[in-house]
Amino acid sequence: MASAGSSANANAAQRFWDYFHAQKRLIDEKSLQNEDVGQMVRDLDSALREALVYLPPYDQKKLSKDLDSLRLAIQQKGRRDVDGQTKGGTFTTGSRSGFKFKSAQSKSTTPATTKTTTTSNPTKKAGRDDDVLSADNNEPSKNNPKLSNNATTGSTSALSFACVTNEWKTVTFPQQLVSTAAPEAVDQTDCELRDISNSIIDLRRVSNAIRALNCHRLKNSIIICGPFAGSATVRGSVNCILVLAVRQMRLENSSTIDVYLHCSSRPIIEKSSGIRFAPYPPASSLSYHHSSLSAGARDLLALPNMFDAVDDFNWLRRQPSPNWSTNPSPLANVVWSEFETCTNDAESSAISKEKLLAFLPQNH
Repeated sequence: MASAGSSANANAAQRFWDYFHAQKRLIDEKSLQNEDVGQMVRDLDSALREALVYLPPYDQKKLSKDLDSLRLAIQQKGRRDVDGQTKGGTFTTGSRSGFKFKSAQSKSTTPATTKTTTTSNPTKKAGRDDDVLSADNNEPSKNNPKLSNNATTGSTSALSFACVTNEWKTVTFPQQLVSTAAPEAVDQTDCELRDISNSIIDLRRVSNAIRALNCHRLKNSIIICGPFAGSATVRGSVNCILVLAVRQMRLENSSTIDVYLHCSSRPIIEKSSGIRFAPYPPASSLSYHHSSLSAGARDLLALPNMFDAVDDFNWLRRQPSPNWSTNPSPLANVVWSEFETCTNDAESSAISKEKLLAFLPQNH
């Protein structure tokens, strides 16, 4: 006889199945009518991630594939529209987190401005790159982050890095936003990392603004982030260190990854191997204070850490999965202190970067 808990999970799974397909039909209809469905797709994706805790494996795979197919159909339609007659705005296609739409400014209401392009900065130090993301500089080059900003409210709508090689990037907010906004006052957005290699991406100072972190094709890199009450997904990555505190964690098609994790639900791996998990470092090691975290992040850290209760979707036997393990020797506190190395000296920054990358899994 089924337990009350399993019966409740089955009922919840059925309700979500019905909700998912009702929303999918609605998105299809609105897309055919050329309506903006980007937020609806992101909301459906977030709902699916939250439902992973009670959905059976088959439903998880089926609904994930359905959502991917929906995104692909919308992406193809969007490309046809752009190639045809789209004039009202621009969009960039995302990953599983959906599409990011940016409203075009009206020429009749926005005064003309003169745009100055700087080709070089003679005062910028080599080595570590501290990127200040502001409303006045939201059109990055290929190797720089992009933050679409609302200059009036300071709210964010898109944060992404792409094609970063051999860099150390520390992402921060504009100083005026840091000094005036409480953690809960910062609008949240999805953060995407794509094609990052031999680099360090430090997101600790903007973690309160992150709703979901989506990583694609990371290689020989370190990603470090402060706690946020959302989800993290990593795909197609190899030989990396991830330092994350999240509600949901998922790795797909990845290998040789060390994950220093606080997760309030069971982490998921799929088509992955050589994944090692260890606890998220303490606040004293990562140089953040609980008072600087949002209420959701503080609540997250108060929940039990399930970093070592991993579900491997490609291992259905009773024996433990050979694709993951717990890391027997987490990095020492002295290693995390390297993230605070003074950046005034380019040579010292380069040395610290190489020292940290030496801890990548394939080097041990």
